[in-house]
Amino acid sequence: MAQMRSILVSFIVLALLAGACGSSGPVATSAATAAPATDAATATPTEAPTAAPSGPKAMSICHEGQVCPVNAGDYVTPSPEGFWPGLSISIGSGWVSGEQDTGELKLYQAAHEDDLLLFWRDVVALTSSTGGNGLSGISRVPGVGQSPEALVAYFTSNSDYKVVTAPAAMTTAGGLQGTVLTMTTSKTADFGDSDCPDNPRCAAFVRDERHWGTEFYAIGGDEVSRMFLTSVTVDGKSHTLIITLDAPNAAELDSFAKVALPIIDSVVLPATFVDN
Repeated sequence: MAQMRSILVSFIVLALLAGACGSSGPVATSAATAAPATDAATATPTEAPTAAPSGPKAMSICHEGQVCPVNAGDYVTPSPEGFWPGLSISIGSGWVSGEQDTGELKLYQAAHEDDLLLFWRDVVALTSSTGGNGLSGISRVPGVGQSPEALVAYFTSNSDYKVVTAPAAMTTAGGLQGTVLTMTTSKTADFGDSDCPDNPRCAAFVRDERHWGTEFYAIGGDEVSRMFLTSVTVDGKSHTLIITLDAPNAAELDSFAKVALPIIDSVVLPATFVDN
């Protein structure tokens, strides 16, 4: 798998997996055989129709590199393999899941594959550049915690990130209160590796150390990232949820935000937390 998660396309070649989300071929049928005539007609009993299940549907598991179209409807992420199991979300028509598993929930519109809606949990801050040590030089920043406050403080103090809109209070996702800010890569950023497609203007941000392995989230060039960061305390333990909008440029991000907002506003977290 590639080192950068879904963002810098020259780092990744995604194979479009036809039928990756459980589609199946046609059902085989057999030729009908006429029944022999009988003297008495036999009535065939009929069963009452079964009521369709109500409530949200379990959202299909979709792994990084798969392309999983999503029908419009209300969903809940399943346990134990889903992202933040029990999270409920309403998705309109035309959306695709690029990942829905323990490590990430990624959605995009089929007509705009470069505009991404990303959900992460409990990620860590990374060095923004490689330090000349190749991609293996991307590592966790010592002394920076995982809380929204710690991450925002790091993002706004690192000169490799240019803050487009300053941190501001925001309430969304079922009433969650948090901080939102918009960032791009600064003109002085020096990623230090030729794999950066906008070399040297790339910058790494975060990694889920438990689920992503050596992969990380990064942007480059005019790409823009808008993050909503919030903390949720369950059973005395705090967890950080980040909802990110990612687009190739600022104008496209503003347009995408209007389309993605109803999905973000529909999100409701469960009262319990599954440590998966």
